[in-house]
Amino acid sequence: NNGVFQHLYVVNRHEESCQALEAHLPADNIICDNVQEALSQDPLRDIMFGAYYLDGCGGHAPQIMAMLEGALAHRAPCSTCIAVGWSIVGGNRDVIHKHMQCVQKLVALAKDMNMTVQHVLDDPERYGVNVRLNMVEGSTFTTWFVLEPMQSGGIMD
Repeated sequence: NNGVFQHLYVVNRHEESCQALEAHLPADNIICDNVQEALSQDPLRDIMFGAYYLDGCGGHAPQIMAMLEGALAHRAPCSTCIAVGWSIVGGNRDVIHKHMQCVQKLVALAKDMNMTVQHVLDDPERYGVNVRLNMVEGSTFTTWFVLEPMQSGGIMD
């Protein structure tokens, strides 16, 4: 199985989680650290990831925004798409507010990279996503976006 996941990296700041992952991933692909630090150091610093999934840290939006910053702030504009997803745990009242804070951060970072942000459920067939996909499971809200290279002549030009 490790050969299948040779390009999958996991960053987790909890030692127990890192140890549990060793049964499924190559040890070199498990980094026990926070995302911001891990992505600024070897071996992850120079990898151009095609996807990021960010765990919502108990619904703490500032932490998700910091992870987005760590993942995307210093990336050069690229010609390929990047998938970005996260989960937020929280009460029904504030989960949408937390989500919108994270979306606004993602959009600002994408603009700096000369990319646009598309929500996968805006056009699920295009992204191969089931149209009946639930974004909410219990008190967990999960969402996915695709950053795409900005086409010249668009609204943002």
